[in-house]
Amino acid sequence: MNLEQEAKDFMMGKRKEFKEALLDATADMADFVYDNLHDSDERQEVINLLKSFELWAQGLAVGFSVVSLANHIAQMGTPRKITTLTELACTQFRLVL
Repeated sequence: MNLEQEAKDFMMGKRKEFKEALLDATADMADFVYDNLHDSDERQEVINLLKSFELWAQGLAVGFSVVSLANHIAQMGTPRKITTLTELACTQFRLVL
């Protein structure tokens, strides 16, 4: 194995570790929110913001910046104007909250 491939494998391993740790942490936080806050629109907003945080962190971990995410989505074309960072992240990762 050459040095370049070894470096790529190392970085992929670090990204995988980060993603797994991030998912564990956000799942624990979501459980905490569900267990300790009353069912309300505000609780759902907290969960949405937590998911947004998770998506942005994942995107940044693979090398996107906020500007590059916005540019990428602009190039893809969207059926309507994106109004929030959560919508931007969800569009990038093709997820629905």
